[in-house]
Amino acid sequence: MHDVANTLVPQMIGPGALPEGVQLALRCMSEVPAATYRRALEALVTFDRQIDLRRIAVPTLLLAGEFDKSAPPSVMKAMAQAIVDSQYAELPGVGHLTNMEAPDEFDEAVLAFLADTHGQTVKLLH
Repeated sequence: MHDVANTLVPQMIGPGALPEGVQLALRCMSEVPAATYRRALEALVTFDRQIDLRRIAVPTLLLAGEFDKSAPPSVMKAMAQAIVDSQYAELPGVGHLTNMEAPDEFDEAVLAFLADTHGQTVKLLH
């Protein structure tokens, strides 16, 4: 997995990725058991629930990195259009590993979403 991480992580990040986040991503991916990674890839390529997106009835944030090739902004925007009352946010300069590449911006987007939807969520849960 070390070799896989060294090959894939550089392809997954954007030009604005923090070096510390890249190192963390490399370490994390290197530590994933190969069998687990294979199963995750299999799940990704065989799971398709696009038809069910319109049935999502909870506050949903779709967050994309500007340079994400795995879940490109165009795909994430289309998903946001399919999910009722969802929000879309895009982080500039980063790729697929948004939380590691730009942790402050990622946290800001998630916390803003949670603050915006807190009342809505409480109503859904109670």
